[in-house]
Amino acid sequence: MHGKDQLQDSFELTSVGIAHVGLDGKMLLLNQKLSDMTGYPVDELLALTLQDITYPADFNIDQDTVQKLLEGEINTFTMEKRYIRKDQSILWVNTSVNLVRKPDGTPLYLYSIIEDIKESRVASDKLLNTSRLLDSIIENVPNMIFLKHASDLRFEFFNCAGETLLGLDRSKLLGYNDYDLFPKDQADFFTSKDREVLEQHGVVDIPEEVIETPHGTRILHTQKTTLRDEQGRPKYLLGISEDITARKRAEQKLRQFKSALDQTLDCVFMFDADNLRFIYVNEGALNQVGYTSEELLLMHPYDIKPDYLESEFRTLIEPMLNGAEVSLNIETIHQHKNGQRLPVEIFLQYIASEDEPSRFVAIVRDITERKRSEAELDKYRHHLEALVEERTTDLAAARDEAERANAAKSDFLSRMSHELRTPMNAILGFGQLLKLDAGGLNKTQHGEVKEILDAGHHLLSLINEVLDLAKIESGKLEISMEEIPFDDLLQQCITLIQSQAESQQVELIDHISGKGYIVRADFIRLKQVLVNLLSNAVKYNCHHGRITLNGEIIGEQGLRILITDTGEGLEEEEIAKLFTPFERLNAVNNVEGTGIGLVITKHLIELMGGTIGVESTPGEGSTFWVNLELSNCEK
Repeated sequence: MHGKDQLQDSFELTSVGIAHVGLDGKMLLLNQKLSDMTGYPVDELLALTLQDITYPADFNIDQDTVQKLLEGEINTFTMEKRYIRKDQSILWVNTSVNLVRKPDGTPLYLYSIIEDIKESRVASDKLLNTSRLLDSIIENVPNMIFLKHASDLRFEFFNCAGETLLGLDRSKLLGYNDYDLFPKDQADFFTSKDREVLEQHGVVDIPEEVIETPHGTRILHTQKTTLRDEQGRPKYLLGISEDITARKRAEQKLRQFKSALDQTLDCVFMFDADNLRFIYVNEGALNQVGYTSEELLLMHPYDIKPDYLESEFRTLIEPMLNGAEVSLNIETIHQHKNGQRLPVEIFLQYIASEDEPSRFVAIVRDITERKRSEAELDKYRHHLEALVEERTTDLAAARDEAERANAAKSDFLSRMSHELRTPMNAILGFGQLLKLDAGGLNKTQHGEVKEILDAGHHLLSLINEVLDLAKIESGKLEISMEEIPFDDLLQQCITLIQSQAESQQVELIDHISGKGYIVRADFIRLKQVLVNLLSNAVKYNCHHGRITLNGEIIGEQGLRILITDTGEGLEEEEIAKLFTPFERLNAVNNVEGTGIGLVITKHLIELMGGTIGVESTPGEGSTFWVNLELSNCEK
């Protein structure tokens, strides 16, 4: 008896919930801890089953696992699941279940140990969010980031920028080394630098690396460092590469530009916009004023202009600095090093830059030649500015008019659709009354009533589509996201189009149901999307054709639904118009529709955070795919 008391004490004093559950799901015995965890008094909880307080999305998984336990496929199981507390809040628990059997081996009851894992779930979610943030940062930085094993220098990681730069998918990069990807001379260079990095501490800077990619030759600025284990031994090599090809080409063009300036007969002076010191002079400028390059780079424009003091020169350029002028043409005097005064005409232009110091460029030449060319340049420039301004005004007016017309169209569609729906409902109502009065109609009249109802339902469907399109365009369509068991939803959709498929003798092959996918979406709108795609797959299929449904996991967070038909397929130009409102690609085949079903479908999928697309081979058929977000429990 004493031992039994100790056992009862341990049952009640334990820090986890314990329950004896009958094979019918009824709770036979439970401790106070489980009562505290769920918020139900013990007597109320004993009147319930564990399934009564199980979160609906977890019910089927729970039942399937219990069934395996009862059939002897497994001896015990542990799973994370959710209970609904009495106050309707969610309780995350870790459940360990064992099957207690009678002496003859037949199942007696289930012994469940239930642990509250709310804190660990919060910590896990926080860690997961942090990890996703870091992954997002690494994936979205514009520079290539890669990781190599220190032992064999094979690639362990590449970010998205690396894939883009090298023009290769990660699957063709990871596990390979430089000799698998680049010419031998480049691979030798990379490998030698890698070995150099692994043999020392700190960051090794490689100003220029040349690589060959499918996009052509690229120039990289790379920094590499070693990641070491706890014993200080090299474990990984981390590299960050910036594509400096554009900058190097710009520098090359600048060198070519300066070389060309040195060859020109004009005199070119560049000086800093702040301290006014010369930063570049060409050969023509040196010849004009007689100073060496070293001497001029220590001087200012007013030092070779005897008619200007520093204050007067700053007053001269002030209109360009404050934006009042773009350039300036002046006649003045340059003084040669030997004292000779030279009449010149100067074209002065201010160049502002965010990436480097702002500067002035002065082109000095013979006064007569300069006046003639500058007059033509000013005339062209002013004419061009006027044309741009005029065109900009016209485009703005056209845009405003188009927006007004589009708003008016949406309002008209919405009003007219509502106005049409009221009499259409009346027509359908009277048609249904005629159909119910079967005794008073002959066979011909029965057929006519059926035509009225079929045409009415078709027209009402078109009106509803127009209303949906108007709501979408006006931003008034609301989406309610929830976790949806995809199997249930898909079966409802298949049921709705089954008779349509049978009338066309189209076979439906379902490879998705039974996978237990749970997605985040709006139930009604996702059902609308799937019914539309399945209906299209029937309508545009061939006689005795097939529709195949498949699902595949994409990444860590997505589910792709693929609907494949054996119809005529689509040409590239047809695919380009597929999601354009009121485009009827197969109108010549007498297929009913308005051309807005796929437009609405695309908008609905995007409102639910998903994407839609199509792949097609003319003569073989089409595959429409939809990407959806998996729920947390499915992930």
